[in-house]
Amino acid sequence: MKNDVRRLSILSTDEIDELFGLPHFSDDDRRLYFDLSAKERELFDNTRTFSVAAHLVLQLGYFKAKRQFFSYEQESSVLRL
Repeated sequence: MKNDVRRLSILSTDEIDELFGLPHFSDDDRRLYFDLSAKERELFDNTRTFSVAAHLVLQLGYFKAKRQFFSYEQESSVLRL
């Protein structure tokens, strides 16, 4: 089946990545989005494993920044941000 070349392109690849890709944070952004409130810290402290706690903080920070949840891959045993 042929590709439909008549498809309208509204956003560039960079614009699509800006809207839907993982956010890229500066040091100030990291402090803003990943500092935990007392209630958030309590949730973090009450998780059973560190990997679950790390996932919680990542998803919470990403959500604060972009109001979206993200799927990401963990490379080897180190999570890269």
